[in-house]
Amino acid sequence: MTADTGDAERTLFALQDSIVAAMVAGTGTTSYLTGDWQGVNLNGTPMSAAGFEGQDRVMVYDSIQIIDRNVRLYGETAALRWHANFYVQVNGQPSFAEMRILDVYVRQDGRWLNDLTQVTPIFGTVGNPPGQTVEQEDSTRG
Repeated sequence: MTADTGDAERTLFALQDSIVAAMVAGTGTTSYLTGDWQGVNLNGTPMSAAGFEGQDRVMVYDSIQIIDRNVRLYGETAALRWHANFYVQVNGQPSFAEMRILDVYVRQDGRWLNDLTQVTPIFGTVGNPPGQTVEQEDSTRG
């Protein structure tokens, strides 16, 4: 790892940690996105920054546990690949997804901004929180 890569990695990990903390606290912002950011959500649907901001009306992040992550630096562009467990509430119902995410950052005026996000759920993990079966969920609705 070069000094540039190490600096970029530390900076991007710190940025990501602050973004994740803001998402869980419900104070998320899109200030770290480029003006024409594009994303693809876990359903494969393209998203804009406005759509990303709007998801907080239906989704609450209870916890985001980062399992692993790494950065690849390409000059003024960096790819941040990460793997995480997302514990959320969707329309008030608990849900879970284990996902792999690729964020592409560009450095503009000395600041790293996210330009592209691709979210890929790990097959079979989207839905009930781990350890809760469909039978357990149904029995609590009584």
